[in-house]
Amino acid sequence: MRSLAYVIVLLLSGCATHRDFLSTFRVTGTIDTNSATSPVSEVEVILVDLLMDDSRPESARQISRSLLAANERFTIVSSYHWGSSRSDPHGSAILGLRVVAVGCSPVERRVRIAQLPREQRQVLVELGMTPLQCK
Repeated sequence: MRSLAYVIVLLLSGCATHRDFLSTFRVTGTIDTNSATSPVSEVEVILVDLLMDDSRPESARQISRSLLAANERFTIVSSYHWGSSRSDPHGSAILGLRVVAVGCSPVERRVRIAQLPREQRQVLVELGMTPLQCK
């Protein structure tokens, strides 16, 4: 009986150190491919968990993948459930953004979630005009 109580205490203390979160990201911007010598019609924007969930394997950290029209303003809204056992997970959490298109060099950005503004329970990520260097 005493060992069962000990196991229960260990299980409860483990749950107390891990916290779960749901973050909703709203990413807006325009991907500029006008410098390309051959036309680029589609670009892909990939959101990646870089330093958010400390228990998820790297192979499972892609948050979303969106295929978008080039040279047009876009908005991506994506929710991501993650967990952490760090004392200040939002302070160290980093969101990675990768923009790719055929014939273009990829653009990568890293943003600290704690430094991003919030509106209506969404984390706002404004990419602005993001140029792609294309062939």
